[in-house]
Amino acid sequence: MRFVSASAQWQNRMMKIQVRLSAGLAYAAGQTRLTLTLTDGAVVSDAIEAIVAEQSSLSGRLTRTLPMLGGRHVTHDTPLTDGAELLLLLPAAGGGQRLPRM
Repeated sequence: MRFVSASAQWQNRMMKIQVRLSAGLAYAAGQTRLTLTLTDGAVVSDAIEAIVAEQSSLSGRLTRTLPMLGGRHVTHDTPLTDGAELLLLLPAAGGGQRLPRM
């Protein structure tokens, strides 16, 4: 895990990122955006671990998220950069049942 508290910022090179939570995650967290301070070289999975450490109510849901950076889907091992905005989406499912035609 590569995140540290704000008080340890002077010891390592740090970066700040913004995290936007999709509707279901935002409802569970009670907020739509988070600011994280991570060590330089952190990846998406490090951001997710940092969120779980602060928002334990999201722990089961964050393992299923679809992360996006710059409007593109990325993997959990994608590197983050200072000032990045990470969007975490929950996957949507559907199909199975057809709706009647009107």
